[in-house]
Amino acid sequence: MDEEEHAAMVSIMRNLGRFCGITVLTYHIESGNLSMLVSCPAREHHMEYFQDGENEPAGSGMERLFQHLRKLYTSSHVEGLIAEYQSLTQRGEDTQMFWERCTRRIGTPRKFAEGINEAFARWVKKNRPQLYETLEGNVCRKEITQVYLDQLQKQRDVACRMDQDAVLHDDGSEPRKYWCGFSDALRGDEDALDGLRELMRSAAANASDIKELGYCSQLTHHTARKEPLTARSRQKRSRSASKRGKRTVDQSIDNLAEHTTPQATTPPEPMSRMAQLRLMSAAILILLIAIGAVTIFAMKEWRKYEANTNATELADSTSNNNIATTESEPQQKSEIAQTQVDTKKQHLAEMTARLYETEARQLADDFAMSTNPQIRLRMCRYPDQISKRLDSYTESALSEPATQVTFIDVVDLGGIMAARFVAKFADNSSRLICIVATDNGLRVDWDCYARYNCKALPEMLGGNTQTAELRVFIKKSDYYNFSYKDDQQWTSFELESPDFEELVYAYSQKGTTTGKLLDAALSRMPPGKGLQVTLQISSKQDSHKRKQFNIDRVYAFGWVRPEQDIEDAYRAKLEVLRK
Repeated sequence: MDEEEHAAMVSIMRNLGRFCGITVLTYHIESGNLSMLVSCPAREHHMEYFQDGENEPAGSGMERLFQHLRKLYTSSHVEGLIAEYQSLTQRGEDTQMFWERCTRRIGTPRKFAEGINEAFARWVKKNRPQLYETLEGNVCRKEITQVYLDQLQKQRDVACRMDQDAVLHDDGSEPRKYWCGFSDALRGDEDALDGLRELMRSAAANASDIKELGYCSQLTHHTARKEPLTARSRQKRSRSASKRGKRTVDQSIDNLAEHTTPQATTPPEPMSRMAQLRLMSAAILILLIAIGAVTIFAMKEWRKYEANTNATELADSTSNNNIATTESEPQQKSEIAQTQVDTKKQHLAEMTARLYETEARQLADDFAMSTNPQIRLRMCRYPDQISKRLDSYTESALSEPATQVTFIDVVDLGGIMAARFVAKFADNSSRLICIVATDNGLRVDWDCYARYNCKALPEMLGGNTQTAELRVFIKKSDYYNFSYKDDQQWTSFELESPDFEELVYAYSQKGTTTGKLLDAALSRMPPGKGLQVTLQISSKQDSHKRKQFNIDRVYAFGWVRPEQDIEDAYRAKLEVLRK
């Protein structure tokens, strides 16, 4: 395969992976062999998107399926499928076989691999006609080996072996030599970077950062690469250069053989028959003596135990009753408390692990690309509450589809773990997608995505609303004036939002829980950088006319509100410490 053929296969693999809902974490092409490490949510997760919703007209799911098919197939082919489906429904026939035929590749890794074979064979036939005519048999072999890796460390080991040569020798400055996921990431390919980020559970910016996290470092010390022979290396080595322990590049394989191959030695002379019998007799005699001594000692100890047991039984029974009443109760309480803590940690760890799975990425893609609010409602947390305030969302947050979704990280947002993604739009704007693990599965926080209540600030500046919950960026300020001119009593902040251009000032009273939490959080931020917060502000008399507001409460650090607000959690911890 030449460079153009390599590039064609990689392009086919990436495009087909996006169509099938399969993420290629990394891959390796060498000597015409393609190896891939992929992750894929359950097929049922994909199929749910192509089914009719509860509040949707019949056939809505099929419309989404046909729209999805246009990403891979020609318009004429899709129009033929639409006509076939309409014919089946008009005749009242079962469409299950048609459904399975249209979706057979989606969420199925083996069909994905077979599709790469078929598409690459078509590419060779079109772009290499002379080569195609001389081939005997198939362009790609039909046998596909599939192995399931259910542990993260196994996945990393396989990925590192695929990318090892590129990690060791490719710096991106020379003409392309290695075709693998790390080389693509080194050259800025976002799909390749996303795959390595998922493997390393990191939001690293580029391939160099991923390498610094330790990617492939655990394999490099096992590598003993043999350099090509040169005229100088073919010369006879000097005696000093070939001494054991002084390794050169050309000697690396030979020295390895020295340590692994047993050295030839003169075999010892066999023992005589009489000596063997004497040795065996002595061993049996020593064993009998040891057994007798152990038996005598055990009998003595048993008699002592029997004598002492009857004497102490009554005293033990009475003292144990007293001890049980005084010590068992606090001990049981501490054991119960520890069990609850361990259970909570295990539950948190399980939920956090789910956020790193491909299902979270697929959910973010489905939510961002959807244009139907009712479909999005099925993907979000607290759907009953959200459905009552959809009118307060902007049109772009309701139904505008994103053009690109990029994974950022998994982070603790004040007691709730969330996988964060950035959705980018055609006008270069962006929105934050936060996915949290709930008892009902992974869900999107739509309030965070829509920056809920972003319409309230203009109302407050006009004096029409006195108080509101906002999702904004906050940072320290030094502006003190009018009602908030006392810097010994108040702490000044600037509030910014992508939804309004005006800069407003907000103040928290020093010594309060709100003030302490904000001061502590912003003290860890770099100077001049804003922090995402969800808070409640209110106007004090006519302070809104001067764009000044009072911070009444902090709900969360971030734009996702946990079940327990951060101020309530802070007060609960203080109560525990007082006790």
